[in-house]
Amino acid sequence: MAEAIVRILLVRGIHVPDEAAELLLQCPDPDLLTPWIDWAVTTGNVDELLN
Repeated sequence: MAEAIVRILLVRGIHVPDEAAELLLQCPDPDLLTPWIDWAVTTGNVDELLN
């Protein structure tokens, strides 16, 4: 699921810094990743995830 989030962001043309990609890819909690999928579809930048 985390890989899909990173892919969605990249396909949308949103730069994913290594720090953000690692945060996503290391998250084992599907309850957290599921809303992040929605976020990946609607966000304008990755900074919103890290803040």
